Amino acid sequence: MSIRFTSTYIKTIFLTSIASLLLIPHAQAETDSGTVTGNVGLVEEVSYDPPALINLNSDPVDGQAYDFGTVHIQSNDTDGWELEVKSANGSVLKNSSDNSIPYTDLNSRGPGAVGQINLSNADTGALMARSSDLLCISGCDISLQTIINAATVRSSPAGNYSDVLTFTFINN
Repeated sequence: MSIRFTSTYIKTIFLTSIASLLLIPHAQAETDSGTVTGNVGLVEEVSYDPPALINLNSDPVDGQAYDFGTVHIQSNDTDGWELEVKSANGSVLKNSSDNSIPYTDLNSRGPGAVGQINLSNADTGALMARSSDLLCISGCDISLQTIINAATVRSSPAGNYSDVLTFTFINN
């Protein structure tokens, strides 16, 4: 198909109209971006599950290990943490008459555990476990055991003996 123009005037209007259409800017797509952020809160949990009762008079044997329970730790701190333990009686089980049965250092076993823990000073805590990374991000357990001298148990008055262990979670 060809277009024939009969006048120069019409030809000029037509070409001007075509030129104007070509010069109209096309609409550009608008873009925008943004950052989505989220925050994971700090989790620092420690719980102690002591044994229901330690049966000390079931024919004690020297060197026998007694279960002192389990400590559960959970932390997502990327700088790590420390766990301290403190004995209210300074590593001594006491009864209501203030009779006492001393126990040796606690032995800790599990992720980050330091092994032997001396609790003889009731005024200060002792380092029980440490981590410099995300060792217990989904939780971990540290078991506690101790040795109680068989002769001391045999020579102690009957009754309930106890000590209070306090665990303190510290951020690095």
